[in-house]
Amino acid sequence: MWRSFWVAAVSSLLCLLLAYPVAWLFAEARGIWRMLILVAVVSPLLTSALVRAYAWIVILGGRRGMLNQSLMALGIIEDPIRILNTDWAVLIGMTQIHLPFMILPLLAVLAERDRRLEEASMNLGASRTGTFFRVTVPLSVPAIFAGLALVFAVSYTNFIVPQLLGGGGYSTLAMQVYEQTIVVLDWTRGAVLATILLSTCFAFVLAIVAAGNRLARWSEPAR
Repeated sequence: MWRSFWVAAVSSLLCLLLAYPVAWLFAEARGIWRMLILVAVVSPLLTSALVRAYAWIVILGGRRGMLNQSLMALGIIEDPIRILNTDWAVLIGMTQIHLPFMILPLLAVLAERDRRLEEASMNLGASRTGTFFRVTVPLSVPAIFAGLALVFAVSYTNFIVPQLLGGGGYSTLAMQVYEQTIVVLDWTRGAVLATILLSTCFAFVLAIVAAGNRLARWSEPAR
């Protein structure tokens, strides 16, 4: 359970760090550039998560993996580094696969924000950086926590990525449910673990939403 929580929490934060610049570029872009960014964000959702996980196996594989081959060809490393079947591989896969779920809520909010508030902030003497952190970010708080809730839920309950990129010894709560019900055929234990999985996931997501609502009310004066 702890590993499931850790992977979901870290991948959610990584998705936020990567998604915010993309959403910001989308909000500032115009014309064909905005359409290209939207297509780049949505197109990965048209491919199965299973296929993308297998693609990461090819990229992060051993000596013949694309990453190690490229790094050794550039002379950056002499011996291949081990990424597959580690926490890093699971986090990379989780972040890439679930990144659109973080970007899309941010796109909707940042693109439709009231720019007059930012203009008023700068007219009153605030710098662009100060305006961003004291006006733009508070306006996007609901989208941030909506994205965190979505990414956390799908990461916490995901078993494909940990199973393929984490290796056989990498165990999460979702993988235990799969193993007990499909491999061991212990349906009683699997049902108990599934109940724990769903109840804890619901509790964590509810806590994220509650924290987002509280922070949004706290940042209300900044609007």
